[in-house]
Amino acid sequence: MAADLSEAELDALAARVAARLDGADAEVGDGISRREWLALLSGGAAGAAALGGGAAATGMASADASTSDSDGDVGAPGDRVDVFADGVDALSVEADKQTINHKLPELSNIGGDRQATVDALQMTYRNERAYAPIYANGDTHGEGGLAFLGSVTLPDGRVVFAPYGSSNVGIYDPVDDTYTSGPAHGEGGSAFRGATLAPDGRVIFAPLSSANVGIYDPETNTYTSGPAHNQGNNPFNGATTVPDGRVVFAPYDGDNVGIFDPSDDSFTAGPAHGEGDNAYHAIQLIPDGRVVFAPDDSNYIGLFDPSNDSYSRGDAHNTGSTNLFLGTCLDPNGRVIMAPYQYENIGIYDPETDTYTDGPAHGETQTSFRGCVLAGDGRVYLTPYDSANVGVFDPSDDSYTSGPAHGQGAAAFNAGAIVPDGRVIFAPFESGSVGVFDPTTAPTLGRQAAIHAFANSS
Repeated sequence: MAADLSEAELDALAARVAARLDGADAEVGDGISRREWLALLSGGAAGAAALGGGAAATGMASADASTSDSDGDVGAPGDRVDVFADGVDALSVEADKQTINHKLPELSNIGGDRQATVDALQMTYRNERAYAPIYANGDTHGEGGLAFLGSVTLPDGRVVFAPYGSSNVGIYDPVDDTYTSGPAHGEGGSAFRGATLAPDGRVIFAPLSSANVGIYDPETNTYTSGPAHNQGNNPFNGATTVPDGRVVFAPYDGDNVGIFDPSDDSFTAGPAHGEGDNAYHAIQLIPDGRVVFAPDDSNYIGLFDPSNDSYSRGDAHNTGSTNLFLGTCLDPNGRVIMAPYQYENIGIYDPETDTYTDGPAHGETQTSFRGCVLAGDGRVYLTPYDSANVGVFDPSDDSYTSGPAHGQGAAAFNAGAIVPDGRVIFAPFESGSVGVFDPTTAPTLGRQAAIHAFANSS
């Protein structure tokens, strides 16, 4: 970006823009001409001259010509500005004219900042791509507080939420942003924590307070109470489907790994883990077919091998903390990323070397995240629980960034699921709305990004 432009240089820049605006006095809309829009955006002496039109504009155009090179670019100082990119139609600034006109007061206030003016003109007229992660509230669900804990994406693109406090299975369609209250489950409060898709297309819910495995069939929109697990209270937290088609539940207060076989709807108590209560709070299938359990109060990463139904301890995390992680996902390198709950750092486990590493500190509030999702851009997005912002972890350099605010207050969401268009859907817990996060907003020309940046900054 250009820096420390003199008033004469900025005047020359505005002159060049004015000269390129054919039909500058034509109305953009609501009685505002393109020249007037430019004046409001430019501000200062340049803005006043551009607003003057006629002779003033002609005089500015002459000044521009006297300082331009053979390609029409502003001369030596102006080379640092380089507003126009080849092949960009300056008149396309009116594409969003209604928004611009609606926000003219804000634009006029911005115009007094000279550097902001230069930056705005560069963004507006350069043919560059811009990406802006966006959070938006989806449809309301009406299921009350503590609604859902866990989610899974169906083959048809809809998202199913595992009912925790809700009496009904939750179903969200991202295509038309509609929430549907699915069948009642009848398993009581705090019923399930976690969901996974079985090979036959049914959704399996990991039982927490429910005495039975939960089964939802999206083809018939029916809920079935599966087999009893007989593992006591709060036995499991999280579910995943392993290569042989069985479903594995992460042990929480249960003494054993849980195993559900959808081929005959049977439950089996797997191997004992010996890590005590509150052992694990999330589960992740890794490329070699094993399952990783993310520690809650356990001192170790947990490993389950479905090839021989064995449990083993992974690396010790040595954090000295409890209530560590709630939510896991893979990064592009095959590492397991663990969403920090009551811990200040993101957790990283490398199954190839069996090593745990503290990732970057996130700086958000305590009990910050519950869930994470690997998106198409290669970054990991953390589901905000008490955090006011979506969390962004970049595995390319192991850095953390605080993403957009969601505005849904404390205990907002639990778990996330990616849908076919690349957006991330957050399962509502205390939030009254489904959370919708777009990490890779469709690229727009830089000029459109600039217009939106100003026009929407009220």
